[in-house]
Amino acid sequence: MWKTTLHPDTARSDAEVFIVAIDLSLTRLHAVAGASEPQSVAADAGASATYVRGAIIPAVDQPALLAAWNGGWKSEHGHYAMQVDGVTIAVPKDSACTIAGYDDDGVLIGPWRELGETEPHMTFYRQTPSCLYVHGKRNPGLAAPMTTNWGAAADGNPVIRRSAMGTDARGAFLYVGVSTQTTAPALADSMHHAGAADVAELDVNWAFPRFLVFQSDAAGQRTAQSLFPGFVFEKNQYVGKRSARDFFYVVRRTTSTSIADQRDR
Repeated sequence: MWKTTLHPDTARSDAEVFIVAIDLSLTRLHAVAGASEPQSVAADAGASATYVRGAIIPAVDQPALLAAWNGGWKSEHGHYAMQVDGVTIAVPKDSACTIAGYDDDGVLIGPWRELGETEPHMTFYRQTPSCLYVHGKRNPGLAAPMTTNWGAAADGNPVIRRSAMGTDARGAFLYVGVSTQTTAPALADSMHHAGAADVAELDVNWAFPRFLVFQSDAAGQRTAQSLFPGFVFEKNQYVGKRSARDFFYVVRRTTSTSIADQRDR
């Protein structure tokens, strides 16, 4: 993993976007449903309602754990879908941006109307508002510098903390960004500048964006720490305490596999 910091907004000296680039040939991405979010409102509501949500990184994955970060918006803010462990928690929307993991361990990001036909090969998906970038092209809605279509504070101010995920054009790298005081266009352009061709916004506002790495204490317990200063988290976040909201994490692979090369073949 590589990290960098960008200052994307000439009008705001305090605007920062912290970005991590993750080599998908050496790592594996997982998604975890939160204990209460997103809410179960799927067509197969029976299976969804009875699904036991671990809401924590499984013990079997913790020895190889590299990092974890927040997931998407609460259900009340758009009712965006999620599927994990073969259970559909909410029905996908065609226009929503979708982060999808696959049985070849690859990751794709794009509108559901483009990715939906590959659902049989997905191991998970999580939806978000409309993609910030698709195939290297900026969402036209970002032309309004102070747009609130990708979230705002309670008073309507769009200059807030934000987070995002992206992939490069070959699907070889995953990009995760967390920001301080930024607009949606500033976050989107930062992710694209770093190398992401397809970008989905994750959660927003003060308490939710975070990117955590983990250490082991003398007893072998994993403890979290923020890779970047000023973000809200708990020492046992995702590893010792069940999370109310969904999240993502990456582990080391036991063998190196080039997803991009697999797809080229």
